[in-house]
Amino acid sequence: FSSANLYESRNEFFNILNYVVIFYFAKNVDRKYIVMPVLFIGVILSFYGFYQKFAVGGNVPSFMNNPNVFAGYLVGIIVLLLGNIITEQIFAPNNCSAPNTCSPRTTVRPFRFFLLLVFLIAIFFTGSVAGLLSVAAGFLFFLYLKKISISKKYFFYTVGIILFLIAVKLFEKESFNRITWWLSAVKMILAKPIFGVGLNAFADAYQKYKLSGLNSIYAHNYFLQMTSEIGIFGFAAFVWFLIKIFKFKKTSENIPFFAASFAMLVHGLFDYTLIIPANAILFWIMLGYCSKEEKFIRIFPTQNQKVTFKWISVFLISAMIYSQVMIFLASRDSA
Repeated sequence: FSSANLYESRNEFFNILNYVVIFYFAKNVDRKYIVMPVLFIGVILSFYGFYQKFAVGGNVPSFMNNPNVFAGYLVGIIVLLLGNIITEQIFAPNNCSAPNTCSPRTTVRPFRFFLLLVFLIAIFFTGSVAGLLSVAAGFLFFLYLKKISISKKYFFYTVGIILFLIAVKLFEKESFNRITWWLSAVKMILAKPIFGVGLNAFADAYQKYKLSGLNSIYAHNYFLQMTSEIGIFGFAAFVWFLIKIFKFKKTSENIPFFAASFAMLVHGLFDYTLIIPANAILFWIMLGYCSKEEKFIRIFPTQNQKVTFKWISVFLISAMIYSQVMIFLASRDSA
């Protein structure tokens, strides 16, 4: 209610409700119903990106807003696929010594390597250094969770590559712009630390807090933008939620999802990709699957509590329906 743009904040609130529903949906589905659609969408985006690269040139956005957003989506599926390949290759090997003895999973492996190659080429075509850095960070986090030790030589190679990517990113002209946007977001946080400027209202408040003539509708840092919009207590609640998620039991099935979620969070340090619904949906699906091991505490409400809950539910559902109708009417009028 203290938002700089109440209309945008209301819309973003409903987006969050959608993410919560997706989160709980992902907790109760089989892995293949998550992985297969995600990979299929990634293939479509990648091949359209290839078409853009050879037809137009430059950094490719595919169907996304810009190349960085496309890279943010690829970060999640690359680490997820890479984790699944390594897990099955090392920890669940299949022997094919005799003819016709290979399991179906073994025959699928070459196709997975092909998909991984497609996604890696696509992320190179985006030109996103932050995307490559996030993939490297997600891969190292996967090795940490799997307790896979690598030789010092390869470890230093990996660290060297990461430092090189960071150096390249810092010397990009756009990085100096990002620092300006980050400082503007910090200025917002200091001005309104409790409630923030309002959900999805960063663009409206930016004109008041910007430090230069450079305009932006995003802070280009997921965490700074979140804190500036919902305040330090809202951000603390989100961090607490992530800590709870990452404390859940790690299994061979969900470790790739943990690594992919971590990689997408790392990418959020450099860009706003997790604010874009397509990437946010993928991220919340990952988190939902990570929390499959959550143990629920059954609560037995009294009769009065049940009645109170029913009336509150009716009020909230009515308010949601009314808001959606108003959004639809406003969109129709503006169109």
